[in-house]
Amino acid sequence: MEKLPVSAIVVGRNDGSFLQNCLSKLSFCDELIYVDLESTDDSLSIAVANGAVVVHHPVVPIVEIVHASISNQTKHHIILITDPDEILDVELIRQIPSLIKLLNNDTNRYAAAYVPMINYFNGKRLKGTIWGGNYLGRTTLVNKNRFLFTPYVHNGRIPKDGFELYHVPRKNGNAVHHYWAQVKKQLLQKHRR
Repeated sequence: MEKLPVSAIVVGRNDGSFLQNCLSKLSFCDELIYVDLESTDDSLSIAVANGAVVVHHPVVPIVEIVHASISNQTKHHIILITDPDEILDVELIRQIPSLIKLLNNDTNRYAAAYVPMINYFNGKRLKGTIWGGNYLGRTTLVNKNRFLFTPYVHNGRIPKDGFELYHVPRKNGNAVHHYWAQVKKQLLQKHRR
């Protein structure tokens, strides 16, 4: 796939075990930014090997703080947000060009694409809890001219007044695969957050 006018932002800390799988799926993005939160593992070398521009950032409690500060520095106004433990499905990647057109179209009021997500626990697809089954997803692709990045967890990404989210229909596996918790302790921490 040729490079698309998209700036991808990935924020991580000691996520080397996930990072290669995440970044390798983002090779279609013209700009790839990896924001490193003081990693001590091989995350930096993995990011560089995948063509990412590395930005060093102090550790913060939530990534929304980083998104709010970095989003205005991207080369493109279409931004893809994903985490190191997430992998974009091939079917979702195939939809990106049409989603870019949708988010750039002046005849609609779409600020961002809310994409399906599949969560995994210890490498297996979650079926129970609010996070399992047909989990609705999250905002992944945004037009930053129509969107606000604020430093608040779960509510940090919101359309500007007069704009709305486009909900990408679930079909053919077009999802973000989120390898979200590896052990029970992580799962409980995420539920409590």
